[in-house]
Amino acid sequence: MLLHHIYGLFSHPNDEWHDIERERADNKVLYQGYVAILALIPVICGYIGTVHVGWRIGGGDLHFLTPQSGLILCLLSYPALLLSIFVLGKLIDWIGKTYGAEANAKHPRGMSLASYAMTPMFLAGAVAIYPSIALNMLVVMAAMAYTVYLIYTGVPVLMHITEERGFLFASSIITMVLVTLVGVRVATVIVWVAFFPPVYI
Repeated sequence: MLLHHIYGLFSHPNDEWHDIERERADNKVLYQGYVAILALIPVICGYIGTVHVGWRIGGGDLHFLTPQSGLILCLLSYPALLLSIFVLGKLIDWIGKTYGAEANAKHPRGMSLASYAMTPMFLAGAVAIYPSIALNMLVVMAAMAYTVYLIYTGVPVLMHITEERGFLFASSIITMVLVTLVGVRVATVIVWVAFFPPVYI
């Protein structure tokens, strides 16, 4: 299990990145032992929040999704999260060649960087259990800020490049993270609304 890295990424991220680099887990291990587990947090909490807790816009009444509609949203969101990490990891490896990153076909470091750097975002998904728009925005913004920090500290270690090149590379990754997350999320909502219209109680 790779979940022990969570504590280290928050308490001593620089040392933890070195441990992750030495570990060199392959994609299958990363997905089964880390990404697939953490991606369940926003999905399960989102289901509870939208189906059982409810949310309100402004001072209006509480709104709830039916269990069936909430389940469909979760079934769309989970693979979308997994896909976003996969795409991001591949993009990191691809663009890394431009910055002189060391290639390693057996242990692609782009996937490791994408998986572990997104840890704060996965954990922030727990706030979806109480779907307050203001609270969710604050928590997600804080998680994104720490994700940016993890990317900046992790790039030189995992990709084996200098800190100067790492800074430019990390800035490119952050742009890719924003585009990938927003794109996948918007696509999920479009599919949900177009093919499985939400049903409210």
